[in-house]
Amino acid sequence: MRFSVVVPVYNEESLLASILPEILRDVATFDGGAEVIFVDNGSDDRTAELLGIAAGDGSGNIRACRLGRPDYGAALQKGFMEAQGSLRATMDLDAWNPRFIRQASSRLGDGTHVVVGCKDPAQDRRPFPRRWTTGLHRFILGRLLPQLRGLDVHGPLLLDWDRCAGIVAECHSGADAFKTELLLHLVRSGMTIASEPISIAELRPARTSLPVRIVRYLPMLWRLARNS
Repeated sequence: MRFSVVVPVYNEESLLASILPEILRDVATFDGGAEVIFVDNGSDDRTAELLGIAAGDGSGNIRACRLGRPDYGAALQKGFMEAQGSLRATMDLDAWNPRFIRQASSRLGDGTHVVVGCKDPAQDRRPFPRRWTTGLHRFILGRLLPQLRGLDVHGPLLLDWDRCAGIVAECHSGADAFKTELLLHLVRSGMTIASEPISIAELRPARTSLPVRIVRYLPMLWRLARNS
């Protein structure tokens, strides 16, 4: 199997009902075979039920697993480790973008080991507060972790798994800091990381308010910066 796409989900009953048919159509078109692994991390709505139905459709393209607590980073790590593809991606459900996977896969090889999807300001159709938050986060990240300047640590990723597997397994940060730690370790390990511009629109409101995200994420970012 060539592609595995890991999608963490938490209380996504409404969005899953509308977007699953699109995902099923998209994943069937990937060359070399593909799977989407949904990791339900602590949902208390019908998310697990809907994923069970999708995984039982007989196509083999959809898999579902469960993490007993709400932890985005732990869900990503679990999905990566249970996947089977030689190229492993992560993508948020509300930012499903099969074009990124196709474009990013064409850039792997020739010394590139990881591709990061970076929101293109000219194609960012989210409300202003979310666009502003992205800009603020990039500024802070560039100051605290200059090694990651210019990268969107909240964007989708595509990894050459043979080169990156050990690094993914060694990451310890959970929640929103997992991808930041992962990219930091990849850079330190000498991996070549490329950026791929992506368009994005809002499919649902943000799960967490801006103040809560700042309070939760900044201490994690500061801890990574102190240890870098």
